Amino acid sequence: MIKNGHGLQFMNGLERIILKSGAIKCLLTLILAVSYAGIARGEFKTVYTLSVQPRYTPIETSHNWTPLLARIEKDCGLSFQLRQYDSMRSFEADLMKGIPDFAYLNPYHMVLAKRTQNYLPVLRDKLKFHALLLVSNDSSIQNLADLSGKTVAFPDPAHFATSVYMRYMLNEKEKIEIKPVFTGKPQNALRTVLKGEADAASAATIMLQRELPEVTSRFRIIYTTPDLVNFPIAANPRIPEAVRKNFLSAMLGLSRDAEGQKLLDAIQISTPVAADYKRDYQALEKLRLERYTKISP
Repeated sequence: MIKNGHGLQFMNGLERIILKSGAIKCLLTLILAVSYAGIARGEFKTVYTLSVQPRYTPIETSHNWTPLLARIEKDCGLSFQLRQYDSMRSFEADLMKGIPDFAYLNPYHMVLAKRTQNYLPVLRDKLKFHALLLVSNDSSIQNLADLSGKTVAFPDPAHFATSVYMRYMLNEKEKIEIKPVFTGKPQNALRTVLKGEADAASAATIMLQRELPEVTSRFRIIYTTPDLVNFPIAANPRIPEAVRKNFLSAMLGLSRDAEGQKLLDAIQISTPVAADYKRDYQALEKLRLERYTKISP
């Protein structure tokens, strides 16, 4: 401590540093004490990301998934942040980098995610689904043979059932050559036919259930693919097994009450069951579906 000529006292630089160091230590001690207390009370939770493949608008996706994730947190304590995407490409990019903790994805993306990042399917809907080829009621096309050389509307090239798998079936199994056009969202394909810009459209049974009756009533089915195992929710391998099991248990438990069942219906996993990669999705590997998508595995 230094005195000036008037008897006032001033701290030198060393004393200031010592006092500041002491204050910092006290502050750090306080922060640590608060943090440990918060952890003990369960106030600080791990928040897991759940990425949803962009099948519908962001508003629809948020409306369908946010209430379910809130219920899961209430039931089992797991907290989630919903991640949405403007395009299939941005979703795929994150998935191939292993960014999402959990992801709701189509079966082909499940194969790619397993191959590139070893994602593990946790659950899926028990019910299977298929894709359809539809033409307008007044179309002269009656069967697949009539479709040869015609224009068919598909959603994004990476959409599984209605784009990747349907084009695989037409080319590899049915030996039908068509002219594909891609419309982005699944619901746009039917409207492309109604506008006279395509002769037929590919659609999934899941999507048709949500389509307006005044739209679907104007179409008839000319082809149906074989049944397909439904979309899974998969977990990044970094997620502890105990967390995966907790999440699965909570999801299965939703079907025990009317409110929970409504939440499951909204995300189109009405009858959830545990998923298994080898049993449910491994068979898709041998189809080499990458030939029908722009994704590089």
